[in-house]
Order: sequence, then C-alpha cells, then structure tokens
Amino acid sequence: MDRFVQDVREFGFTHVELNSILSPEKLNELLKLGIKVSSIHCPCPVTTSRLGIPAASLQLSSLDEAERTEALRFARATIELASQVGAKGMVVHAGQVEVDSHLEDRLHQLYNHCHCEPFASCHSEGEKRPKNLAQGKLREAISKQFDTVRQELIEQRASHARPYFEAARRSLIELADFAQGRDVKLGIETRFYFCEIPRPEEMEQLLQELPSDLMGYWHDVGHAEVNSRLGFAPHRVWFEKFRSRLIGVHLHDVRGIRDHCAPGTGDLDWDFVVQNLPPSIIKVCEIGEWNPRGACARAVPFLKSRGIV
Repeated sequence: MDRFVQDVREFGFTHVELNSILSPEKLNELLKLGIKVSSIHCPCPVTTSRLGIPAASLQLSSLDEAERTEALRFARATIELASQVGAKGMVVHAGQVEVDSHLEDRLHQLYNHCHCEPFASCHSEGEKRPKNLAQGKLREAISKQFDTVRQELIEQRASHARPYFEAARRSLIELADFAQGRDVKLGIETRFYFCEIPRPEEMEQLLQELPSDLMGYWHDVGHAEVNSRLGFAPHRVWFEKFRSRLIGVHLHDVRGIRDHCAPGTGDLDWDFVVQNLPPSIIKVCEIGEWNPRGACARAVPFLKSRGIV
C-alpha cells in the first residue's frame, strides 16, 4: 500500500476511489497513509457474507430476499465508510437480470471475430473490402449470427427484467433513505453487460423516483462505449438523458470491446467525452491492473492535454 500511494502521487493523482478489491486490513493500511478519498465503489471493504457469497457478488436486484438484504447490509456499511472518510460519492451497481450468460459471451466472441483482420469493421460504417469472395461470405455469416444472438439477448432480457428491476428499485430507495444526513451522494453506474441494470429507460425511471440530493448517475465511459459498439444504446444517449444528474465518471480507454485500458492507449473519442462532462463532477481513472506502469503514469498528463482534468 505504501508503494501504491507513492505511485498515485508520482503519477499526478490527487485522490483515490476505494473499491471492493480491498480487504478490511488493506483498507485500514491504506487510510493510515493519509491519501485523500474522492469516492467509494460499493461494496467496500469486501469480505465473505453471512450467506457464504463474496460481498462483491451480492445483487441488490436479487429475487432471493436473504441475498438482497445482505447486499443492502454491505451497501449501508459502505455509505457509513464514505461518510467517515469524507468521500462525496459512492458508486452503486444496481444489479442484473438473470439471463443465459452464454448469449452475452457468444455476442462478444462474434464481435471480436468479426472485427479482427481480415474482417475489420465488418459491423460498422466504412467496411473494408474482403480479400476474396470466401472471406466476404464468412464475414456475412458471422454478422448474421451476431444479429441473431443480439436479438435473442434483447428479447430474453425484456421477458425476465421486471421482477429484478423492481427488486433493484426497492433496494435503491432504501439506500437513498439510509444516506440522508450523511453527506454522501450515491451514483447508479452505467454497466458493462447488457443483462445488468439499468438500461437507459430503467435509469430514467429510477432517477425520476429517487431524490436528486441523495441519488444521481455515475457514467462509465468504457461501459457505455462498449454497449454502443455492440449495437445497444448509443453512447451519447446517456449524456443526453442524464447529464443533469451526473455526479461522477470512470475514465478509461477502449480497444475494440475491451475497456479499462489506460487513457490514451485506445480508440475512445475523447473529444466527445470532454464535450459532455460537467466540470464539477468527480473524475476517477479506473485502469485495469494489467496495464503497463508507463501507460498508467501517462494517464493524468493525457487527460490534462485533452482538457478533461
């Protein structure tokens, strides 16, 4: 933790976001080093729950009331921690709709296959011409499979979503009530997988019901971009609909449909991002631990050069 804090400061970061990778022991070790905390990613710290499920795997949308209750217990503890350490924002995962997980895995496989040479850009504008007719037919077949799987995923989620969404909605209302008077604003995060809650129409309903002084929206640029590239909600929709409720953002780059790349190492449209971010929100780099050290060190200078920080 001492080395981590040294790196944080050397790389130009001013705060950290605590998250569920931290055990209680590591959390205490980190806090003793005096680093400032901008936000907390719920749940934090992480332990095994009373149900024997890791806290990070508990779902606020669970139809099992024991699991939902346990997820709420960890979320309330995280709100208390945020209040104690002076964090102004807490990132919340609202949950997920239980669907066939193989569908989403297959969709990602087809996308990656379709966008690798010699099939690059096969599902977007400005397609490259296939090297021969056989490749063109194969590309067309993969594209049709992609559309079929995507439509099946959309239909399956739609048919299963209601009870999971209602459970998530109840959980978020309870958390908003608990957050009153604690000077912490909760941000419902844009999620990576299509099965997760919320989709834009679900976010709209949630934010209409939840008090704006307690609950807002947390934008994840990588999650929104990957969903857009897969043909779901366009990235811009999240900003157009919810910019006024935006309290924080996770910043990372994207290569294909792999996110959490260090800013400046992918192909995300950063001009688009900077045009849509309010200046006063919490800005957090959420960079995967597999990124090279040098790429992490260049993240803050890159974001400064683009006018994001």
